[in-house]
Amino acid sequence: MPVFLAATLLLVGGLIMWNYLSNVLFIVDIADGSAQVTQGDVPPGMLHMMRDACRLGGMREGRIRAWKTEEGLTIRTSPRNEGVEQRLRNVAGTRRWTEYRAPHNPHLATAKKAVVWTAVATLVSRAFRR
Repeated sequence: MPVFLAATLLLVGGLIMWNYLSNVLFIVDIADGSAQVTQGDVPPGMLHMMRDACRLGGMREGRIRAWKTEEGLTIRTSPRNEGVEQRLRNVAGTRRWTEYRAPHNPHLATAKKAVVWTAVATLVSRAFRR
């Protein structure tokens, strides 16, 4: 039973991480005041504005993550800096929502559903097995 519980927790954690990573729009690293896109697509001209927002907020090194949520675009910095995050939200608000796009994968939704239903079926079958 402890092995089943550990496997279930690992599966659920993996699904949560997969869902998070599939909604990431972009990741930008800030080093010595310069901005470099490490994942995703940043709308044209926005990288320069993001770099300026970080410079004005006093953030010389760190990481910016942006992802889609039900409420819209969410932006977080690492290390956390509320002033910079607000500046970045202001910068993001100058763009139309259609300019933000995640890397395109038409089969991702189908794959997510298949993995979730397989996990549910496995959990249910093991729960009723003796």
